Amino acid sequence: MPINYILSDQEWAFIAEKAKKRNDIKTVSSSKKFDGGKSSLNIHTYGMAAEYSFSQLTNLPYNFNATRCGDDGYDFKTSNQLTIEIRYRYQRNRDFALNTDRLEDFKADIGVLFWPGDKEKSFEMVGWTSKVAFAFMCERHFLKGWRLLIPWQKLRKPEELLEQIEKWKLAESS
Repeated sequence: MPINYILSDQEWAFIAEKAKKRNDIKTVSSSKKFDGGKSSLNIHTYGMAAEYSFSQLTNLPYNFNATRCGDDGYDFKTSNQLTIEIRYRYQRNRDFALNTDRLEDFKADIGVLFWPGDKEKSFEMVGWTSKVAFAFMCERHFLKGWRLLIPWQKLRKPEELLEQIEKWKLAESS
């Protein structure tokens, strides 16, 4: 069952400000677009909003710092050093997809899919996959270039990941 996070007006304004800074500083790499009609600033804003939503759902720290080259292939690192990449799709019922057809471009240990929720400024955590599961289950499709993807229906339930993150936190604190 998908899990939603609704941003407050203050959270949205804060994220929009940080996204503008990130967009302005990124000179080395640009975001690959699934929707050519979206600006780089729009991509950064919604992507950061999904990442922020994940941080609020998991209580994992979120780093808003802007870098010229983007992240290292992940958005979060758990206490046990597992890396997590958030993928945001602008439309519902879209799949968890890489921007290429190269498996080595899935750099994180875990990938999480978000898309728009059913309310304004809401972000829905749809599901997740591990890097290993992705390698076994991914399909190659032509979507504005060749891409590897897992249909969203085949992703693991988001509550499973949230429960696992809580277990990791408890193990660390004991």
